[in-house]
Amino acid sequence: EEIADRLVSQGLCDKILSRSGNKWVTDKGVVFVKLGTGGSDATKVEMQYEAMCLEHLRKAAGKSLRVPKAWLYDETRSGEGFLVMDYIQMQSLSNRTSYLQSLGDGLADMHSEVADCELWSRECYGFPMDGCCGAAPQKNNADGRNLSWVEFWREFRLDAQLDAIAELYPQDQDTRDLGRQLSSRLSELFGGAGLIVEDIKPVMLHGDLWSGNYSADEEGRPCIYDPAGYYGHYEADHGINLMFGNGEAFRNAGYLKKKKQEPGWERRAKLYELHHH
Repeated sequence: EEIADRLVSQGLCDKILSRSGNKWVTDKGVVFVKLGTGGSDATKVEMQYEAMCLEHLRKAAGKSLRVPKAWLYDETRSGEGFLVMDYIQMQSLSNRTSYLQSLGDGLADMHSEVADCELWSRECYGFPMDGCCGAAPQKNNADGRNLSWVEFWREFRLDAQLDAIAELYPQDQDTRDLGRQLSSRLSELFGGAGLIVEDIKPVMLHGDLWSGNYSADEEGRPCIYDPAGYYGHYEADHGINLMFGNGEAFRNAGYLKKKKQEPGWERRAKLYELHHH
C-alpha cells in the first residue's frame, strides 16, 4: 500500500483500479511497478538513475522509439527502492525482419543525436549521476570532467572493472595483467585503426541493450527499456547486443543505411563486448 499511497499523495492518480503483479491500472493510466534491478534489491538512488536514463532516452529517441515514462521513484519504509513507469503491452512479432529494420532505424537516429546541452554537456562523456548496469555498479563521470573518449573508457569502464576484479577475486592476477596491457593500448583501437578520437561525439546510449531489453508495443512500434544509460561513442551500445542478440539490433538495413561501420569496428566491438562479460 505504500507505493499506492505515494502515487495518490503526489497527485499522479486518484485511485488504483486494479493490480495484477507489477501491472497496476490507475484512473490516470496503466503503470509498471518495478522493485529492484538486475535480480537484486535496489536503492532509491539506483531507481533515480533509471528514471533519469529513461528521461534522457525519451529526449534522444524522439518519435522513432517508444520509451516508458517514469512516474515516480522512491523507497519503501524498509528501504527498498522502487520505480513506477508507463506499462507497455508487448506483442509477439509476426514479421521480425520488418520490426528489426524499424528498431535499427530508430536506434540509428538516437545514436546520431548529439547530447542536448540542457541535459548534459555536448563535450562530455558520461552521465549526470553514477548508476548501475544490472546489479553491477557503474561510475559515469558524474562530475562532467573533460575527458577524451579513450580516457573515459579507460578510467570509468575498463580500469573500474579491473579494480573490481582485484577486490572480488584477488587471486586472479592473470586477468588483471592482461587488462592493464589492454588499458595501456586502448588508443590503438581508435586512432590507430583509422578512427579519429576527437571526432567521436557523445550520444545517448541505452547501455544494456541485450535482446531482452527491447520489444514491440501493441501497435508494433519498437520500444526500449531497462537502461544503464550514459553519453558516449555509439558503437558502445553494440557490445552486449553482440553477446545476447547476435547484433540484430544493428546488423539490419534500418540501422546500416544511417550508421555505417567505421574503420576498425570489428576490434572495438570486442572491446565493448568485453565490458559486459
